[in-house]
Amino acid sequence: MGESATKTARRAAAALAAMLVLTAAPVPAQVEFSNLPPPGVPVFDLDWAAFRAGKDSLRIECYYKIVNPRLSYVRRTMKTTEAGLGTTAPTGDTAATAEFYVAAYEISAILASHSDRQAASVSERENYALPDFEETRNPSGYLVNILSMTVAPDDYELSVTLTDRVSGGSYTRKENLPLNDARGDRWPVGGPMFFDPTAEAPDLPRFKHGDLGLVPSVTRAFASSKDRIAMYLEIYRDVAPDAAFLQIEADQRYGRKTQTDTIPVIDTAERVPIVYRSPLTDFKTGEATLRVRLMNAAGEVLGTPLEIPFWVDWSMAGMVEENWEEAVNMLVHIATHDELKSLRNTPPEKRVEAFTAFWRSKDPSPETDDNEWQDEYYRRIRHADLHFTTAFMRGWRTDYGTVYVKYGEPDEIERHPFERGSKPYQIWSYYAQRRRFLFVDVNGNGEYQLQYPYDGIIR
Repeated sequence: MGESATKTARRAAAALAAMLVLTAAPVPAQVEFSNLPPPGVPVFDLDWAAFRAGKDSLRIECYYKIVNPRLSYVRRTMKTTEAGLGTTAPTGDTAATAEFYVAAYEISAILASHSDRQAASVSERENYALPDFEETRNPSGYLVNILSMTVAPDDYELSVTLTDRVSGGSYTRKENLPLNDARGDRWPVGGPMFFDPTAEAPDLPRFKHGDLGLVPSVTRAFASSKDRIAMYLEIYRDVAPDAAFLQIEADQRYGRKTQTDTIPVIDTAERVPIVYRSPLTDFKTGEATLRVRLMNAAGEVLGTPLEIPFWVDWSMAGMVEENWEEAVNMLVHIATHDELKSLRNTPPEKRVEAFTAFWRSKDPSPETDDNEWQDEYYRRIRHADLHFTTAFMRGWRTDYGTVYVKYGEPDEIERHPFERGSKPYQIWSYYAQRRRFLFVDVNGNGEYQLQYPYDGIIR
């Protein structure tokens, strides 16, 4: 048997072994909502943007956000000038000290091509000081920071790991960066970076884009009618010398809402910065898309348009008022049949009360203001909508989304897109849960379907 045939046989045997494990592994009692990271595990939000660093190189900016309760803290006496809180010592007294609660973490990022070749990496250690214990438990408090790497255009997997140096816990997030087309005259627009227009940027080079200091808005989540989308982009004149205007379209397929803005491109500099702000008037809670097109005076599109998913954020009152049926249906991955039936039958005047009571019943730590399950559940819903939505179905309703919302990030994903003699498939493994899920592209249209046995998923 030749080497190629041997490798094919080995892959087939591995796939068969995976199928056997799927059917033979013992299934523990089903938990209500699995894989919720315990306290001390530094869960974080991750986003990224790509800008040109040179003719054939890109600067990849990784943005991360950590809410205060997700880090562990130790009480320390330190100089107020060292705390980095904006707290200052009395005039003339640079040695003034006070007690702070200090977290210590390490953040590392790796960019690897799809051939598993590591292209770049960066790692930093940071301290984060807060003035009192109550603030360490405040779910509204958070830190945002940036990591940067320079690479050649390619399709990459970004892997970012956050380690809490106090508790020893760590957490990893991964994103696909499709940047193979970001080369030559095919990539006239860099970015986008979503930013928080209300935040004051630290006076650090990593937060600078030219003369602008911008704080990333990491979650790509914006509240309908209250927030504005705030986005930074760059236009490269040497690639698109005939650029006349930038068209930005916000589209919400399921909310049936579209708004379009046109920005004239007047600046003739080599690198043209664009700051875009727009309200989300009449957008409904859920997934939406921004489409960015650079055009010449004749209306012809220059280069490859950008298509950027984002989320119109939910609020309890907004969900209840906008679409009660959808708000209840969205609970299908955590609520029982009886709970769903009771909520659907709730009269309008008692819906907010019933919705609040439902989530209170799921709160793992009712003595605190934060409801960890509620926060994590809607984070997973957002992630599923942003990454798994198809032409016919919202992401959280798909098979991928069902497993992701129920069990969170897999510990391992085996991808088999080009196996001889079989349809494309993936295997998601959850080691702590002793669960594995097989998804197959049955119809060859890129929509992977969960295969029996469903291992805890009700269909």
